[in-house]
Amino acid sequence: MTEYLIINIIVSGWVLSVNRLMTIQAKYKFMLLIFAISSWGIPFGLASFQSNSTLFEHAQPVISSVKVPITNLISQTQTSNFSWQSLLMMLILLGFIRFLIDVIQLYKQHQLYIIKGQATAIKNVFCIKGLHNASVSGLFKPKIWIDESLYHSGWAGTIISHEQQHIKAGDTYWLLWITLFQRLFWFNPVMWLLTKQSRLAIELRCDAACQQHAQNEKYQTELAQILLKMNQQSSSTINHMSHSPKNNMIRIKQLSKETTMKKQNYLSFYTSAVLILSLSVNLLAKTTNEQPMPSVDEVFLEIAFAIKNNSDNEPLVEENFALLAKNGESVSAKINSYLFHIKPNVITEGEHETQIFSEIILEESLNKHEVRTLTSHSILSDNKKQATTITEDENSNLKIVLGLTATTINK
Repeated sequence: MTEYLIINIIVSGWVLSVNRLMTIQAKYKFMLLIFAISSWGIPFGLASFQSNSTLFEHAQPVISSVKVPITNLISQTQTSNFSWQSLLMMLILLGFIRFLIDVIQLYKQHQLYIIKGQATAIKNVFCIKGLHNASVSGLFKPKIWIDESLYHSGWAGTIISHEQQHIKAGDTYWLLWITLFQRLFWFNPVMWLLTKQSRLAIELRCDAACQQHAQNEKYQTELAQILLKMNQQSSSTINHMSHSPKNNMIRIKQLSKETTMKKQNYLSFYTSAVLILSLSVNLLAKTTNEQPMPSVDEVFLEIAFAIKNNSDNEPLVEENFALLAKNGESVSAKINSYLFHIKPNVITEGEHETQIFSEIILEESLNKHEVRTLTSHSILSDNKKQATTITEDENSNLKIVLGLTATTINK
């Protein structure tokens, strides 16, 4: 899961940066955005491979410095009753149900258009009174829907050409693909950015193709007038010609910009692409001299516990005991009227450096129904070495001394 997260974040970040900062044609921006969206559906962790290449071996220390903390964070937050993989699958399943609802709504909207639409002299072009926009719907036999007043205006040719370009480019299918990933990964803010930009890129690509076909400034001028006339509409699965005012303004301005890639643009693009590819491959590579990380199953906890009077430092309570806990799981023990809750989390960095981050809650039982918390804190200790904390209780003029020695037990 670590490789999956890192590679997708790197790829998505690169694509969003290229989309925003580099001079590149709209059709290539769209292809990159679709690639970044689709990559979230690839289980990169299953594509790891063994290599004895010195290139991979030299890169492993840097790669490990990124992978190890994330791997430890994932393992520390998992228990026998909870795993990130299970949660991820549950969230994706909920998203898929939402996507099915989108498909049903798309079908109903298409059928409604068929009922309301009136055939025109142009094949597969239908008028709908009160639509105030233009769109394409239908997966197998796409149809163009246009507002009745717009059809009888002087802009009809431009509008119909725009929608025909959507059909030619297969945008009805691309919208469904984008919507699928948006719903599956609805909890992922990076996916929302990618899908938002990809929907805009669909229109930018279509506008660029229409302007190229027109070979003059007529398309840009008419597009600005048409978008002002239309009502803004948005749908996750239907191409509407007019979207939000912000996107409409971006589309009009984009037609005036120079998008032909020059030598420096190609150099920047290919250099960054090679760098991203190298990082991704190195993340998946396992070198032959790479030592496997020990798998820690249990932690042996030795606790020295004392409550002392602040005035004379004499111990009022002094106990020594030991517990065996599973890594990442809480264990409890009752000593006289005191109740301990300890949760050790093993942090492994490299082959030999191991630390244990232990969360400790100490409670005192006052009677059968009343319990008060004396202290709640954490201790970071080296493996097999004692760490001590001192907590003062101002209300009772006492101090709590807690010594902890944690020893990992590998599988």
